[in-house]
Amino acid sequence: MHQPASMRDLVLLQAFNEPFAKITKQIDEYYSSGITLIQVSPVQKHCAHISAWHRVYQPVSYAIGNSLGTMLDLEELIVAARKRSIGIVVDVVLH
Repeated sequence: MHQPASMRDLVLLQAFNEPFAKITKQIDEYYSSGITLIQVSPVQKHCAHISAWHRVYQPVSYAIGNSLGTMLDLEELIVAARKRSIGIVVDVVLH
């Protein structure tokens, strides 16, 4: 597994509001581009009636799964990223 030699080697992609399955499909492309970390939007269930970008920042529970994907989608992303030594950073909202 490739490990960054220092903090200077870390390259973060902020994949806000990107579906987890879409990120998973692009993991090889991100790896080839030198991405070492991917930050995803909050994963907890959120207000479904809001259509604006900030809907994922309006949690209604701590259950994982929302309009960006299910728990399984998130797990598949983490497994695919781990195979390429890419870390996943999950944004959270604590209310």
